Amino acid sequence: MKDVSKRLAQLCLSHSIVAVLILLSVAMALLSDKFFTAANWANVLNNLAVPGIVALGVALVVIAGGIDLSFSSMLAACAALAAWLQPQNFWLALIGPLALGAALGAFNGLLVVKLGANPLISTLGTQWLFLAALFIITGGGIVQGNMEGPFHLIANGRLAGVPLPILLLLLLAAATSFLTTQTSLGKYIYAHGSNNCGLRFAGVNANAVYLKTFVLMGLIVGVAGIVLSSRLGGVRPTEGNRYLIVVLTAVLLSGVSLNGGVGSLFHVLIATVVLGVIDNGMVLLAVEYKYQQMIKGCVFILAILYNNYTTKQLAMLRVSKR
Repeated sequence: MKDVSKRLAQLCLSHSIVAVLILLSVAMALLSDKFFTAANWANVLNNLAVPGIVALGVALVVIAGGIDLSFSSMLAACAALAAWLQPQNFWLALIGPLALGAALGAFNGLLVVKLGANPLISTLGTQWLFLAALFIITGGGIVQGNMEGPFHLIANGRLAGVPLPILLLLLLAAATSFLTTQTSLGKYIYAHGSNNCGLRFAGVNANAVYLKTFVLMGLIVGVAGIVLSSRLGGVRPTEGNRYLIVVLTAVLLSGVSLNGGVGSLFHVLIATVVLGVIDNGMVLLAVEYKYQQMIKGCVFILAILYNNYTTKQLAMLRVSKR
């Protein structure tokens, strides 16, 4: 009987973010009759595409036991490159940002893996390094692309009535979930976060796994940069800054442990939707901008507390089952 109750408690804690989404949605449906409309939800999910995609990549690094705070500058750099290449060649505008994202991710990975730098401090430094380089290259101005053609359709087109950014987000969520649950690399990423010494004793090159995780994150950020560039047309060097808190809050709310080894990319997607519902709710309820920022700050703090509580409780339940 005790085992059943512990399993039930573990199940409830593991999927508590789903309950949060349901409760928020019910509350917003009662407060606004515009909330549960197809147009509104399409708008909510469409706006979540860029931060949702980035959050998937960041979550992978955190699960591996690290952190990468340079993603906002990486996102802006990839988006700016896509905007610059797009008028010249469509395929270059797709390949270029992916290659740049992978290269920047590899740079961060080499700092952490080969030089032994602290991932929090080193990626905080590369965030400013990448941003400064982008300012120098662009002169601090907008990198302008075209607002027409096939590249424009990436963020503004539809397939079977569904906006393409939503489909891209769902496709990447499915792909990364498959990677983490069904492939050796995915299992090694979790193992590296929970017990990298054990991974080495098993004969696996733990450093290679860790480095690949940073590169994979860079690739995913590159995809987000393509979507962002397609949506905006013109990209500022500081364009990625507004996604910093949103992405970090989504990762924390999802229950991904900051200690590594624990987390679900499906929950990362759900947590991103929760933040989208909160933002959409504030707009529908005509909350003033200054109060919106205050609420976002409070949500971030609550996300930290929520993450700390759920990860501790789940760890205690796992220990008590042994």
